[in-house]
Amino acid sequence: MTRFSRCSVLLLPALFGMMTMLPAQAADQKPLKVASDVPYEPFEMQRPDGTFTGFEVDLVNAICEQMQRRCEWVKQGWDGIIPGLQARKYDFIASAMSVTPDRRKQVLFADPYYAVPSLWVAPDDSDIDDVSGDLAGKKIGVQRATVQDNYVTQHYPKAEIRRYATADDLATDMSAGRLDLTFITGPLAQDVLINRGNFRQLGEPVSKPKSIFGDGIAAAFRPRDRALVEQFNQALHKVEQNGTYDRLMHQYFDYDIHPDTTQ
Repeated sequence: MTRFSRCSVLLLPALFGMMTMLPAQAADQKPLKVASDVPYEPFEMQRPDGTFTGFEVDLVNAICEQMQRRCEWVKQGWDGIIPGLQARKYDFIASAMSVTPDRRKQVLFADPYYAVPSLWVAPDDSDIDDVSGDLAGKKIGVQRATVQDNYVTQHYPKAEIRRYATADDLATDMSAGRLDLTFITGPLAQDVLINRGNFRQLGEPVSKPKSIFGDGIAAAFRPRDRALVEQFNQALHKVEQNGTYDRLMHQYFDYDIHPDTTQ
């Protein structure tokens, strides 16, 4: 028997042992904790039993499956979602977070996985016909610390801007007549206001300037976790290629939400 053959025979049991250990080692990995501010329909929702669902939740679960990692969802309010990541309370954020220059200073984003425009919404009986003016004195509702908040703050300084911790709180005040307008993401506007009656879209959808609205929506990680981001991106692209992404998109939307990858 040659030296190569003897070595091969000796190595076979060890190699077999290593191969049989791999699935167990993957199963023994700690689950990845994912933070999300729920509810934010139809992207993130919580069922009565406490489990999470929604387009982004289902998409990230599919990505985790491709990574062969178990993911656990953590409910976290929007105001504290980046500080919680920095404090290592969870491994990453998946919560309709827009990729913006300011946020890039705090987190490391994965590749964008969807993009949605923002909408102005007014009551059906409102005398406001457009938003081309300065909206001086008008009460505008936005969710605090969002790109919509930044946009209204920069473009309508003479308006009375009312900021809310959750989209549900915003919708409640809008329904109660305590706001003249609201500016929120399109799917959320449809779900919590327009589809329920008594409200209408005002003007065209807004998705620019890019300096405010960014490059789309992406998962956010700690800057040091580059290897995890690379694994996430690889799994995301597999989910896009195998048809899972489009299946989920058509399950929740009747329009295209793929991010614009052009520069």
